Amino acid sequence: MSLVDQLYDAGFHRLARMPASAAIAEAPQLTSTLAGYPHALVVANDVELWPRFVLDYQTSAKLRAQDDPFDAWVEQQIAPLVGERPVFYAHRVYPSPVFPGSSESGQAYVPMQRIAIASKLVTACKAQLVVHPIVGPWISLRALVGLTPADDVTVPTPHGGLRCTGERCETALGRVLATRGATWLDWYDVRASCTSPDPRWRFSDEQALYHYTKDRSVIGTGAKLPQRV
Repeated sequence: MSLVDQLYDAGFHRLARMPASAAIAEAPQLTSTLAGYPHALVVANDVELWPRFVLDYQTSAKLRAQDDPFDAWVEQQIAPLVGERPVFYAHRVYPSPVFPGSSESGQAYVPMQRIAIASKLVTACKAQLVVHPIVGPWISLRALVGLTPADDVTVPTPHGGLRCTGERCETALGRVLATRGATWLDWYDVRASCTSPDPRWRFSDEQALYHYTKDRSVIGTGAKLPQRV
């Protein structure tokens, strides 16, 4: 079974293969790490990953003890599948030898949005989000994996009709930027303002609550977004 098939079976349903050179063009600091890897794979997920995580969370005391159980779980799912291939996780910061001079601490995130756009998995959104042609803004970028010359990887091209026009999300972003003391709910509204081709791809309230607040107490509860005052 190919790496793509394994990742798909694990719940990572949004994938894109790209030349490693295209990823390096967006993040030159990856040059030495991706040397010898002709291609790279962008790994992302949609709403369908969340129930898998919730089930494992509810049955694993070790997972429940993690500060950020979802990110820990993502690594637990991906790492055994990629094996010795280089992998960069979107939620991790990497030391200055990899991304030098990019922050005061000498650490930085991989520019996953730019890489995912270059891979054609997503397009840019005027609200500073990325938009997938099928699931819209309800996509989470998880990792970049180097593909060996032996990897026989074919990723189907998504055929959806959604492209960002900025008609609603740009207005929502402007409203947030003009709001003093904007909260995570205001930023959530920016994402939710995007017209999605099918509402089934929208993150549940519980999933959105966790991603925006990291509140572990909501996991598996069916929690709803707080009402606006």
